[in-house]
Amino acid sequence: MIERNHVKKVITKYKVDQTALQWLRKEKVVVEVEMRSLKMAYDLLKESLQDVVLQLGFVEKKLRTTYNEIDALKQRVLKEKVTQDVLKTKVLVAKKEVHSSRMQLEALKNSSRELFLGSAAFSKMIEDKIFLAMFNKYFFN
Repeated sequence: MIERNHVKKVITKYKVDQTALQWLRKEKVVVEVEMRSLKMAYDLLKESLQDVVLQLGFVEKKLRTTYNEIDALKQRVLKEKVTQDVLKTKVLVAKKEVHSSRMQLEALKNSSRELFLGSAAFSKMIEDKIFLAMFNKYFFN
């Protein structure tokens, strides 16, 4: 009987072990399926990450180009401001020259009027002298 009990225990244990083994095999299949799906998801994420990295590289290059353009434009603006300041200075100098030229022109106008008035008086005096000389020569000769 002891042997029989022992055989029964061994058979029972064997059946339990077989059931556990079947359950473990099923669990293994489930885990393998999950691992395959996880690997596929990982591969998809890896590809997406590579796409994102490529896009970021493109964006980074474009950003560098934009920053370079901005720096060039800043330099150009600074040069234009310097040019603007030079032109403002030239305009102020030109205005002063125009003002002094205007003053000289006014002085010339006034002197030419005086000269004209003086020459008119001088011409009148010469005419009078010629008239007197002719009058004296005609009547006293």
